[in-house]
Amino acid sequence: MKIIFKARFRSGPTHIVGEYEMSEEEWEEELEDSTGVEDWLQNRGADWAYDAVHSDNLVCWAEIKE
Repeated sequence: MKIIFKARFRSGPTHIVGEYEMSEEEWEEELEDSTGVEDWLQNRGADWAYDAVHSDNLVCWAEIKE
């Protein structure tokens, strides 16, 4: 199973910011702490997506235009 992490800034376009290939055993372990797939995606999956955005998957910078 592959989990896809997505992010969007306000109402802008949605971007894939990471992905994770998970074994069936790993997925079953993850679901033990939740009440189902939707619950996992809302809570733990959202946390993973947040971590993906704040890792080396997203390059951020600012520039001054003269």
